[in-house]
Amino acid sequence: MRVYQALRKRIAKWNGKKLQWRRRAHHSYVLNSRGCSGVLAPSSQELHNRYGEPHLESFIARPGIGLTVEYCSDHSACEVLIEPLHPLFHPEESLPLMSSDTVTEILEEVVPVKARGMSIASSIESMGCAESRRTQYLGLTIDRVRNNLLSPTPEHEVRARIVYTRDI
Repeated sequence: MRVYQALRKRIAKWNGKKLQWRRRAHHSYVLNSRGCSGVLAPSSQELHNRYGEPHLESFIARPGIGLTVEYCSDHSACEVLIEPLHPLFHPEESLPLMSSDTVTEILEEVVPVKARGMSIASSIESMGCAESRRTQYLGLTIDRVRNNLLSPTPEHEVRARIVYTRDI
């Protein structure tokens, strides 16, 4: 207990903040800090310098809409996910829906219709309220998902996904 008290005083002195210790099972203590600003988060550049090129990257394609790209070993996109912005760790809650027109615009920017090649298959799957529209081309697949319960019109989507099919 003395060690924890000494540590608590030293940390409080460093941060100038009120800290709370909470007793946990097996007589261990956990430090809870509110507003503690002693730790600096690394910048994007620092992470790139330390770890190299990212495996995943996220962008803001439109206000409220994110675009996440997973890269293959050759550093080209393997998979692209378009979905409403949300925190990295979020509870299972319904996210806002996206306009189908906006999703179509973003898909056109990422992989223009002329660059998609020949369409070889299309399918629509309905599972309860969810509906998935999948179109397969020679080199990629586009899957658009909507929720009919949350959006009774075809003007809103939950997510869109592009998967490139190539040997890497």
